[in-house]
Amino acid sequence: MQVFRRLNCFLFLIIFSFSCLSASVLELPIKNINGKDYYYYKVQSKETIYSITHKLKIDKEEIFKYNPSIADGLRAHETLYFPVSAYNKTSAPNELADVEYIEHRIKKGETLYGICKQYNITKDALFAHNPDAQDGIKTGFTLKIPKQKTNTQTEEVTITNEAIEDTQETTTPNDTTSTFNDTTIVATNEGNAINIAVMLPFMLEDNNPSKQALLYTEFYKGFLIALDEHKNDENPINIYAYDTADSLDLVKSILDKNELKGIDIIIAPNDDQQLKAISDFAIEHNCYVLNIFDVKNTLHETHSNVLQANIPQNLMYNKAIKYFVETYKNCTPVFLKNKERRSDKATFIAELKAELDSSVVSYTEIEFAGTLVEKDLENLNDTTKYVFIPMSGSRSELASVMTAIIQFRDKVGNPENVNMFGYPEWTTFTGNTKDRMIHLNATIYSRFYNDTKSYHALKLQNTYDKWYNEEMIEAVPYQGTLGYDTGKYIFLSIQKNNGLFDVETPYNGIQHGYNFIKTSDNAGYLNNTLYIIKFNPDGSVIKTLLD
Repeated sequence: MQVFRRLNCFLFLIIFSFSCLSASVLELPIKNINGKDYYYYKVQSKETIYSITHKLKIDKEEIFKYNPSIADGLRAHETLYFPVSAYNKTSAPNELADVEYIEHRIKKGETLYGICKQYNITKDALFAHNPDAQDGIKTGFTLKIPKQKTNTQTEEVTITNEAIEDTQETTTPNDTTSTFNDTTIVATNEGNAINIAVMLPFMLEDNNPSKQALLYTEFYKGFLIALDEHKNDENPINIYAYDTADSLDLVKSILDKNELKGIDIIIAPNDDQQLKAISDFAIEHNCYVLNIFDVKNTLHETHSNVLQANIPQNLMYNKAIKYFVETYKNCTPVFLKNKERRSDKATFIAELKAELDSSVVSYTEIEFAGTLVEKDLENLNDTTKYVFIPMSGSRSELASVMTAIIQFRDKVGNPENVNMFGYPEWTTFTGNTKDRMIHLNATIYSRFYNDTKSYHALKLQNTYDKWYNEEMIEAVPYQGTLGYDTGKYIFLSIQKNNGLFDVETPYNGIQHGYNFIKTSDNAGYLNNTLYIIKFNPDGSVIKTLLD
């Protein structure tokens, strides 16, 4: 059985690097998809890859590279895309020689946005004819504005929530907006399949989507990379993706669609009301809801089909404390209390002290004012092993104690006698702060951790850059990596269980891990994984998954 008849990704999501375009491609019409310009060509009946290469004067490898959806065969009415922005970087000067221009001399106070709006042109198209403008514009600078050709159209593309197999392009009366009705379905197949719905607020109709919307888009981009790695599996998978536009009414309308009646897994948005509606639907239609984005939501306690992908705080504390007591049983814990700052880790500290008392482990607490100094540690001896625990997870609090601890460590002369234990926030610290954490054998507990210099992280980042011609947005966690890990968890589970999705199949990913456990017969599932990250003095990082 053919697993994937085609891999037809969201048009607004797929952005490929581009190497060389012929003049024929440059004469194709343009569509603007999620703020980026694409040349596009609609495949005609009986056309082949060979005939298209001659028609557009490009190599077949070029077509496959930038349109991987046709790997399983070219189909009539399918649309091929070639990004204009990537062409800008490699176009030869004479390729634009036959274009007629309007010259616009920039006046004081004018912006690229205003100029683009004035001439009804996108930035990508403007940069194609004015490469130097990408570095900024100045008063007096002259821009070449291309005159519109009769055979070239610039259209704004929106994505609807219809899911059909063949690409259809429709234009509403008196409206130049093109609607691609099939872009909610990413992969189709023959036979019985696992059906997955991705319902997130991509906010496609916003001209300037928020960073959060872009992060949801990035999550889906990473998810598609994971899907691509499994396109040759023996197990058929259907992916449906919907823009919920942060609307409860729209979520409800999506749930009424016919294809949702046979859905197996829904990846839900971060909204209590929307998540509740989706979870109620899941109970009625016996499907799973994967809650990745709402950390504090507790629907899994009452809805048997909900998977809470984030380990709850109480369980996270229990696992971290158990690890601490076992790992540092030969050390004396030293709690560092800053009298001038609030202890934002009071709950964790109280539970840790209670466990130490229960285990008959002695510890000490040192109070200091503002900044810990070497004198504050004068009662500590040179031969005892210590593990220092600040009572706040902030960067400023960590910085306020590190210098004195390093001085103490240097006086002791034995690096193994000085350790630090800290919090999830510390995973975000870089530069000198991270260097000093390494210097002090720091260990952290966290729901996730991405060692961006590891082989697998670098490989994913390289793939992401090649697919989309951009790097992931710097965020904690990286949403593209989260999407990839989530996809790998689902697809590997299906692969390992003969085409069936098994919730309890464990997965340890690049950034996130999944090991779902059922809390009670009538409740759903929660993720039981927690990472321990140890920074070693040699600069290496050891990430251990506690399950």
